[in-house]
Amino acid sequence: MTRRSGRKWLVATLALVVMAYVHRHQPRIGGPGGVVRSASLAAGLWLAPAILGAVTVWLELPPQVIVVHLALAMALLAVLAVTVMRAGGFGATEAEREGATPPAARVAFAAAVIAFVVVILGGFTANVPGAAPACQGFPLCNGSVVTQGGAQTIHWVHRVMAFLLTFHAFGMVMGARRRGGGIMLRAAATLLGVILVQLTVAAILVSTHLPPVLQSLHQAVGTLVWLSAVVGAGLGSRGRRGGQRTRGDIPNASTSRIWTASTTSTSS
Repeated sequence: MTRRSGRKWLVATLALVVMAYVHRHQPRIGGPGGVVRSASLAAGLWLAPAILGAVTVWLELPPQVIVVHLALAMALLAVLAVTVMRAGGFGATEAEREGATPPAARVAFAAAVIAFVVVILGGFTANVPGAAPACQGFPLCNGSVVTQGGAQTIHWVHRVMAFLLTFHAFGMVMGARRRGGGIMLRAAATLLGVILVQLTVAAILVSTHLPPVLQSLHQAVGTLVWLSAVVGAGLGSRGRRGGQRTRGDIPNASTSRIWTASTTSTSS
């Protein structure tokens, strides 16, 4: 991130906080689960990677510190996505209306966790000397599943976790289809589609000996994978809460029988 773009990010984030605070009395804006709290957290998270980036340049810290900077930047992106969903965006309102089962919400959350691990391992692969070119060929590492350790293992574990995320996303799509589709199916299908694009870019990247343009594209699509996973997890969480509220509004069978019996005896 350049200094100019960093300032733009800060101005935009602070403007979001101010607007949210001004409208804090409106639904979804103030209070628990509102936009104000997540927007304020985003402003704080902006400062952390900015300070770390400056310290890294000034003190010439090891390249691996960039991975910490990456993790903080991905956390900032996730909080901003949550802020949008708290305002009803990214299909959050539809998810609350449709509802989501607890298993579906947990599976979506697991996808976000795996995606975060993949992104961080990708950061290590890009910044640990020798890790990026250590595995030639695709999908195997130099035609084998056994590595020689060190930087090669970092690269290979990054690939394995990416494959695991692919299968996990495919399972999410199949499960969402069995449950009738809706917003969770679209979220899972979007995640799977972005992952497949990323795997295609990765295969071309390795086979063409890591040209810088494709490296940048690989990082950009990887960020999109992370964002898609975060949105899916957020939709699952909001859908589960919406489903709980809906079920809470419907009396259970025993309560219905008691109510029916009492009204019958009263009318008699």
